Amino acid sequence: MQGSRWKKRFLVKYRMSLRCKTHIGQITLADSAEVASNFRLSVLKTIEEEGIVGIYNADETAMNYEYLPTRTYDTKGTRTVWIRNAGAEKKRLTVMLLGDMHGNRRTPFAIFKQPPSRMRETEIYNRINQNGFGRGVWGEVAPLMDKHDVQIYCNSKGWWNANLSIKFLRFHFGSRASLGEKILLLWDDFSGHWTQPVRDYAASINVVLMKIPPGYTSSCQPADIAWMKPFKLELRSLWVEHLQLQLRAHQQSDIQSKFKLQAPSRGELMLWLSNAWHKLPTATLESGFRKLAIPTDKREPPVTSAEDRETEINELVDKLEALQ
Repeated sequence: MQGSRWKKRFLVKYRMSLRCKTHIGQITLADSAEVASNFRLSVLKTIEEEGIVGIYNADETAMNYEYLPTRTYDTKGTRTVWIRNAGAEKKRLTVMLLGDMHGNRRTPFAIFKQPPSRMRETEIYNRINQNGFGRGVWGEVAPLMDKHDVQIYCNSKGWWNANLSIKFLRFHFGSRASLGEKILLLWDDFSGHWTQPVRDYAASINVVLMKIPPGYTSSCQPADIAWMKPFKLELRSLWVEHLQLQLRAHQQSDIQSKFKLQAPSRGELMLWLSNAWHKLPTATLESGFRKLAIPTDKREPPVTSAEDRETEINELVDKLEALQ
């Protein structure tokens, strides 16, 4: 009893309470602030030296089929606590998101786990022409890409790799109008982003790759600073809505069978991905860059004299009068 009182007085005196963890690791906030400051200076130096006209950040994350809670209400003393699910709690896909400093979002990439064909020739054909999918599944996937503005691929593990990094760069930057101008892409230290073929292709299309300091993405990567948490919260909200629709449909039906949850289909997952990504406000995407205080676009607007401007106005007035 005495020990309990001592602990209570100690907590009150030093204004302490039992808290849930928000960060794990040995990196302190002071360390993060210092690394973020140095990283910002490195970015500014790269912008100046390379003549960067735009800054992008891409980040991958796992997207679950089910977002099951770790806690639920149950009778006190119960030894086994059940949470009903659709049997897909371990299934997930990889998603790569891309945004720029102006809050513009780009087409996301989604990678499903799919075993390759056992026939070597078929596997090569599928990889080259059907993003890795077999003929039957490709017939379902191909329309989803246009419908939801998502690029969909698959491989045996459902993970990102160097080959996908090159396809990602080619899709987003390989045929841009300003190919002669350099842009900066901030990427984390995942090995598949930094193979020599990826570096070479990025250099060939004037994309300057810059590595986020390993272990400091929470303070140096715009996506982790501002995008990912609201994005995942929206995905979870859509999953809850999916459950509610199933329950409502079962309650309104005349079927007396036992209710059984159904895992989301590929089409539903792509709808969730598209909705969650496009629901993020432009200000949220901008804020990740703004918190790093990184400027962009070093080009100076053309100087127009007052005389030139007056001439343009007079010409416009003449054209309007000619139309009357």
